[in-house]
Amino acid sequence: MSSDDLEIRSVDLADLPWFVAVRNSVRSFLHDPSEFSISEAETWFQATKPDFRIISQGNQAVGYFRLSIDATNPLCLWVGADIDPKFQGSGIGRAAYEKFLPDFAREFESSEFRLRVLPSNVRAIGLYLSLGFRTLSAATTVSPDGRSVLVTDYTMTRLAKPKTPNELGDDPVEFISKSLPTARK
Repeated sequence: MSSDDLEIRSVDLADLPWFVAVRNSVRSFLHDPSEFSISEAETWFQATKPDFRIISQGNQAVGYFRLSIDATNPLCLWVGADIDPKFQGSGIGRAAYEKFLPDFAREFESSEFRLRVLPSNVRAIGLYLSLGFRTLSAATTVSPDGRSVLVTDYTMTRLAKPKTPNELGDDPVEFISKSLPTARK
C-alpha cells in the first residue's frame, strides 16, 4: 500500500452516517465500547467540535484519525486512528500514520505524539511499536476480589521526529514487545 494514494480531510456533519457505522463496527477496540446512533453523534459533534479527519483512498473513505492537543502539554498531540473493517489488514493504517504524522507535527507544532490502546488490541500495539511508539505507562485496576491487578490501558508515546529504528531500543514494558510476533524492532 502506497501512502501516495491517501488523502485526509476534516469530518463534517455529512460524514456522520459513515463515521458512526465505522466507529460502531470497531467499538470493541475502543475505550468506550458504547454503540451510538447518528442523532447522538450529531449532538456530540455539534457540542464538542472534535478534530477528526477522514482518511480516504481515491474517493473512498477508509478510516479516520482522532486528534487532540494534550491539556497539560501543548506540544503533545494525542492521535488515534480507526480503519473501516473492510480495509483492515491492507496496510492503510501504517501508511496513514507514516504519511500524516509529519503533517500533524507541523500543523500542531507538536514535538510528541501519544495514544492509548487496549491490551487486547495486539495488532494495533504491534503497529505502534513498529512505528516507533514506546509504552509510557500501563493503567491498572485491582480485580473486585482484590486478588489480581488488571492492565486496562497502555499509553504509548513517540517523538514527532523519532530516532532511527536501530536507536529506539526495546519497549520499556518488555513483555509487550516480546510477546508480539508482529512487532518489529
